[in-house]
Amino acid sequence: MRFGIYGCRHAHIAEFVDEMLKLGHEFVGIYETELDIAKGMAEKYKVPIFDKGEELLKLKPDVIGTSAVNNRKIDIIELALSRASM
Repeated sequence: MRFGIYGCRHAHIAEFVDEMLKLGHEFVGIYETELDIAKGMAEKYKVPIFDKGEELLKLKPDVIGTSAVNNRKIDIIELALSRASM
């Protein structure tokens, strides 16, 4: 499976990434507007950071992980679901 991170405001998202990689899945990239956490993760895992969420979604990941700010998570879930049916 291919997976991406859409919002990484909490560093514990790295646990999700590590587990997915351990299972043999491909990490395709990160979307985040505030780069403090995202930059370190992108360097560590050697994946791109996207300026727009749409750029990440164009890669058609099978799974989206998020540790976005809590009040944004429902928007991300709805967006990912709308893309899954395309």
